[in-house]
Amino acid sequence: REILPQDRELYWAVNRGSDVDGKDVGQLLCDGANPTVPIRIPWKSDTERSAISFAKALVESWTNFQDQLQKRQLCPHQARDWDSVHCSFLYVCSSEEEAEEFAQMFLEDLEMKKHVVALLTAAESVWANARPSTRTLCSDNFLYGRGVICP
Repeated sequence: REILPQDRELYWAVNRGSDVDGKDVGQLLCDGANPTVPIRIPWKSDTERSAISFAKALVESWTNFQDQLQKRQLCPHQARDWDSVHCSFLYVCSSEEEAEEFAQMFLEDLEMKKHVVALLTAAESVWANARPSTRTLCSDNFLYGRGVICP
């Protein structure tokens, strides 16, 4: 299967944690984006990574960071070096209330990322059973020709 524009858009929506041109992850999946298609990342030594593998790695990384914070296993420079603005809250906030606000934002972002992983995992199972169409399928939203792989 060729890489379609919506496959790339899905990868970047997951990567940035935001919509791409007003489309969120769910809408991109409904548009036929395949979360298992490896997308080439040229500035990372031509690495290829799928949207679902990126999302799972991100959630694992954030969850590990959360666990280390809760266990007080990080020193200040490690929290400041973390790649998320939300994660440095313990060391840059001027008050306990501000730290709680940033902590809440971090936890909400983590839950959103877990939700995205659940969506991508469900779509992955749908795409695992995708087969080339034996006939032309036409609906209000899609047109698939014979031989086109569709979920």
